[in-house]
Amino acid sequence: MTFQGTDESVQLNGWKLIPTHISQPIQSVDANNTANIQNDNGNLTPATVYPQERHGHSTCIYKNNVILFGGTPDGSSGLNDLYFLSLDTFKWIEIKTKGMVPMGRYRHSAIIIEDKMYIFGGYRSKCLNDLHVLDLIKLEWSEPQCCGELPSARSSHSVCNVGKRMILFGGSGAKYSNELFTLDTTAMKWTKHEIIGTPPSERWCHTMCSFGKKVITFGGSNDKRKDNKVYILDSETMEWSQPHTSGSCPTPRQLHTAVCIGESMIIFGGWGKHQELNDLYILNTRTMKWQCPKIETDSPCQRQLHSAWVYNGKMYILGGYSKSKRMIDVHSFTPDQIFSTLRELCVEKIVESINNYIPLFSYLPDEVLYYIFVRLSQSDKFIPPQLEILVKKSYLADSLLTEKTPIN
Repeated sequence: MTFQGTDESVQLNGWKLIPTHISQPIQSVDANNTANIQNDNGNLTPATVYPQERHGHSTCIYKNNVILFGGTPDGSSGLNDLYFLSLDTFKWIEIKTKGMVPMGRYRHSAIIIEDKMYIFGGYRSKCLNDLHVLDLIKLEWSEPQCCGELPSARSSHSVCNVGKRMILFGGSGAKYSNELFTLDTTAMKWTKHEIIGTPPSERWCHTMCSFGKKVITFGGSNDKRKDNKVYILDSETMEWSQPHTSGSCPTPRQLHTAVCIGESMIIFGGWGKHQELNDLYILNTRTMKWQCPKIETDSPCQRQLHSAWVYNGKMYILGGYSKSKRMIDVHSFTPDQIFSTLRELCVEKIVESINNYIPLFSYLPDEVLYYIFVRLSQSDKFIPPQLEILVKKSYLADSLLTEKTPIN
């Protein structure tokens, strides 16, 4: 099945290789069109060479760009270069930053909260536990002083954010860990949380995705065994649970990627039983049912230690490691969820300018109102009283209570 877009037909449940480009030295960079970043320091320049092939890097989406940092081109040395990939033109942009640039590393974590990118840990000759922050408006690095209990040095851990908190789980340093930390990015305070409920075992090379107030962890290993179970963290009580899942469950794996699109968590690739993988599975996070969709196109090659992100309802992957080869290729996957995808885009647009849409609330379906409420709550943004009243009256009010989303 194809969906006709503005300039091309898109294959649902299909992969597409995305050609990326570099700019000629004589070209100038219009920051408004290629980066959408308020920067008057001339720090955005066209890339005259492609980024090196790599694995163990990080990619974070910021406005209409993906930020590529770090990784390793040879399995030993770590990179600390920084590129933007414009998702409008798919051109690479080199970034010259101010401040103290983090040392090169790979198997680190990176996350964006508001207009800052937070880099933690990773590996460079040894495991690290330093925290670096890139101000994406000033394009300036800093290494802030933090209080509280700092995580020990580790790599191949996972992070996600709920509001302005960064949640960090697991990894491997002196030993495999199932420790759970949060960083309050307002107070710059680390907190180590007691293990409550049914937690994942010690592990690294797993993934985490946030859905409202819930955080879902999947996969990983401690070198004794690989896992394919799903664990849910309640980010308010910091309690773990292990839900029952059904459907076509993925095989145990590590070094895969996971992203969330609407109600779905999509995982791709990784390292399974003695081989790299290129299979794709989708978990409906409301029914907890797995699906292995029939892929209508050729899939990217088997890989591990790649990265992934979501933009305009599509999953993208970049680079990674496959059969001793490192890559820098980009592929997109369009799930067969057109209605969910369109809803997601509408919700994001409304959340950006919530006050402009208050007069329209009474005309919107209950499900759309529900997702607007959840997204505002997740981002710690103002929730209009009119929206809260409508959601409380809807048939989805119980769902909010089940997810422990505040509604009075």
